[in-house]
Amino acid sequence: ETPTITKEHSQTISDIDWSLDNKIVTSSHDRSVVVWRFNAERWEKMLVNIDIKLSILVAKWAPSCRKFAVGSTCNTLAISYFNKAKIVGLSPCNTLTKSPIISLAFHPSSNLLAIGSADYSVRIITSSFKNSKDELIIQSKVEDYQY
Repeated sequence: ETPTITKEHSQTISDIDWSLDNKIVTSSHDRSVVVWRFNAERWEKMLVNIDIKLSILVAKWAPSCRKFAVGSTCNTLAISYFNKAKIVGLSPCNTLTKSPIISLAFHPSSNLLAIGSADYSVRIITSSFKNSKDELIIQSKVEDYQY
């Protein structure tokens, strides 16, 4: 029998992404995001508190395994990161796109994030850590490509 790790979502699971350090992030149309870590013999959940009003469509880990991004149908992007043993969710940003965010991809450095939306655009933003306080900074948009 194949083990099931989650029954936490109440609606369709829209995306799953597995980090390089063996964490899984799941997102759902019920607006929830859950991070799973394998601890000894089982998967343990860590709920992520993100205030997004509509369905979450996509979730992606950064290659650094210290942060992940989620995009939603309400044009909202949220980035969360690990600060010691807990997940810190940042305030969602809904000014980057004019339509739902349907794809995300981090640069291998984890400092750039490409955002694909249903308005036929790709936006690239920077996101990096301050060294002193281990806080995530989302800087201004770097490039905006529209086809």
